[in-house]
Amino acid sequence: MRFEPLRDNGIITNYLIHYYSCMDIERLSDKSGYLRFKSNFLGNIRMELSKMLAMLDSQKNSFSSKAGTEYEHFDHEARLRILKTFSATVNMTELAKYFSGNFTTEYQSLSDICGEVCDEEGNLLEEDGCIFRYSIDPCIYFETNKSLIKNVLVNLLVNAYMYNDKEQRQVELILKTEDDRIILSISDNGNGMTDDVWQAAITPFGTFQKYSSSEALGLALAKCFCVRFGGELSYRSEIDKGTCVTMSFPCDSRGLPKEFHVSRMPPIPNPYGSTYCIMAKGLDPLK
Repeated sequence: MRFEPLRDNGIITNYLIHYYSCMDIERLSDKSGYLRFKSNFLGNIRMELSKMLAMLDSQKNSFSSKAGTEYEHFDHEARLRILKTFSATVNMTELAKYFSGNFTTEYQSLSDICGEVCDEEGNLLEEDGCIFRYSIDPCIYFETNKSLIKNVLVNLLVNAYMYNDKEQRQVELILKTEDDRIILSISDNGNGMTDDVWQAAITPFGTFQKYSSSEALGLALAKCFCVRFGGELSYRSEIDKGTCVTMSFPCDSRGLPKEFHVSRMPPIPNPYGSTYCIMAKGLDPLK
């Protein structure tokens, strides 16, 4: 059986009990087995990609001294394609969560979550020569899933950095409230995009209608997140001048939760963690 709490104005007033039949249990068991297989399969892909990166590392010194800039170009392109695939394995798993509803939500500090992301990924951006700025209003709370929003933010930050050919790259994250709305935006001074590219990018697998090397699941995840949590996703862009992607949500009227202090764990890189794999696409921390 499964217990579902029934709430009235945020207060649990009753419980709804779901009883499973033998057929339901068998079907759930099959689904669980499939999910384990999918998780192992994607994990094996990441393992193979890690081995390919290790092979590139082991040969880099000997080949680069002989081939010079030609080999450097090859090494860069090979790493980029490997790391984009690395990231895609995570984003496909994340996308499945929205379709299956296989996640929980909690009323928590969006300000603290954004602060954690800025602390972890901001340092990597700056180490790579990018100017990273952020402005986060305090005490903004939201009913959300921490893992989902963090992966969306990392995708948007990496995209802002990655699709930018400027000599001095700039990325900025802003979290604020405005007219009873929560506004979360990430902007850059990069290449910009057209409406056609935007529409394809925010549609899950919209860039995969034909064989293509394009990978745009990060924006599709942002769109899915906004739809799931009652928000809106928009963008403002000028070619060769930059792009600003904005997520907007209605403010929650519940005020501060009882447990409002969020302790931050120091960032620990994990080569199989979701955040690490998404960052790999643009920041190459495995190099």
